[in-house]
Amino acid sequence: MKRAILTVVLCALSLPAVSAPAIAEDDASSVKSIISEGEKEAKAGRWNKASQAFLEACSKDPSNVVALHDLAVAYAHTGKLEEAADCEIKALAINESYIPAHVELGWILGKQKKYNEAREHLSKALALDPQNSAARKNLDAVNMERQGKVAQADRLQQIVNSVEEAVQSPISQATETAVSKALITRGTMMFRQGKTDVARRLFEQAIASCPTSAVAHASLGVILGTTGDIDGEIKEQKSAHDLDNKNTTILCNLAWAFAQKGDLDSALTNYQKALNLDPKCIDAQVGQGIVLFRQNKLEASIALLKEVVRTNPDAAKAHLGLGAVLQGAGRNEEAIAELESAAKLAPANIEAKTRLAAAYLTAENYGKSIEHYRLLVERFPNDPELRIGLGLALTKTDDISGALIQFRRALELDRNLAAAHACLSMVQEMKGKLEAARESAEMAARVDNTYRDVAQRLAASRNNIDM
Repeated sequence: MKRAILTVVLCALSLPAVSAPAIAEDDASSVKSIISEGEKEAKAGRWNKASQAFLEACSKDPSNVVALHDLAVAYAHTGKLEEAADCEIKALAINESYIPAHVELGWILGKQKKYNEAREHLSKALALDPQNSAARKNLDAVNMERQGKVAQADRLQQIVNSVEEAVQSPISQATETAVSKALITRGTMMFRQGKTDVARRLFEQAIASCPTSAVAHASLGVILGTTGDIDGEIKEQKSAHDLDNKNTTILCNLAWAFAQKGDLDSALTNYQKALNLDPKCIDAQVGQGIVLFRQNKLEASIALLKEVVRTNPDAAKAHLGLGAVLQGAGRNEEAIAELESAAKLAPANIEAKTRLAAAYLTAENYGKSIEHYRLLVERFPNDPELRIGLGLALTKTDDISGALIQFRRALELDRNLAAAHACLSMVQEMKGKLEAARESAEMAARVDNTYRDVAQRLAASRNNIDM
């Protein structure tokens, strides 16, 4: 199966290298021919043969950016993410402005759960080419995956609610016990308090106490998904489904896990199973819409989600799903309307508020962006990315001192956040502190080499002043 997002990146194949060193004319022609053959194999889905061709091209010309990038795409399609990332890093070391490498590396890092680094590369691609649809779609997909963790608490609560209904039925005596119910309730409480390890142990104890508890298996699955063990979640959700094959929440959990793994076809299949049981299941409807977006079926995704909103105007999830897709498609004004509806209908929904704050910033409505980011920072003071968002909004209103505070606090929370170092460099330069700006840019470059050019420019500026 082709990955949807990677399929978008395939349009980058055949782009010429921008700054590869010259090689002999005959060799150059040979390399070009080999790359062409590899691309034919890639487009036919024969990724192993494509990899062999691209490897040969790289061996003949190690500085050929196109060959390195194409090899990375082929590696990614065969599950060799580490090798793929290494190829793109080599390509960017040769030409740090090569957009396809930033796009593909961003996707790879996202699949490796390195969300901050993924966003930095995708943002760099958009800075170089604001109209790059692949970068924009991949960036939104990365954000969806990270922000999807917020929704896991809701999914877990849905599972626990099903316990309340199940234990009222005489049938439940065979599938649920007072002990397992108590352990699940306690585990849920621990999860909400951020004590994931404790919650996991409690759910494991619930399974040991009652192996036929579908709720215990499903709850453990959610915990495993939270910690990045997607295969573990799939295993537990399948066990839960075997025990309770009429539970739409479990089917939606399984679909969500498949989507995180990149198996979008299996995700759609399980969402459809949920809809077969309950045609009005909003989680399944919205889930299908988001998966369609990730398959690059933008119009189908928007049409489906608009219909969900039309038939469920009071469902915050429907508005949020549509708003997220519109935001990812660059239709910011439409996205704001849907996200505002979601935030109004569900004031406690953090994802809606976070997306809305970012959308206001993009729309240059800095006052509202600052207002929303401040409220989020008050509630989640240890989230460095929220502080970066607030700092960026403050710079737009010339509150440079306030922005400095936010960027510095973000770095106190995560010293390895390249974006925070880069933002700090930006405001230090605005205040005329070129040496401090250069040092911050150097720190950003140590984490992400794409900031190297900023550091070099600031160093040159500083040298000119000293002269």
